[in-house]
Amino acid sequence: MDKKNEPVSVATWSGELLFPCHLIEATIIDMSQVTALGTWIYPWFRARPHLAVTGANPTIRRQIINAHLPVAWSDLPDNGVSPSERSALFGDS
Repeated sequence: MDKKNEPVSVATWSGELLFPCHLIEATIIDMSQVTALGTWIYPWFRARPHLAVTGANPTIRRQIINAHLPVAWSDLPDNGVSPSERSALFGDS
């Protein structure tokens, strides 16, 4: 089967993840409902370097970036490809 047609596994986390707890694992982690994140999560992310994260609020995103965690941000613009992305792809000026 072509990889493009395979379903993508998404897990939604919610609440304050301040203390170690069981987290649902998936290919993409939706953090749009996470309000606080404890540092215990750092080794968890480091042990799973191929995860994609979406929906993190600016504070959570900054915390993850500052900790140099190996996550891929999968937030996509709601309106598709931006003009600058289109230009880069097709060489339009």
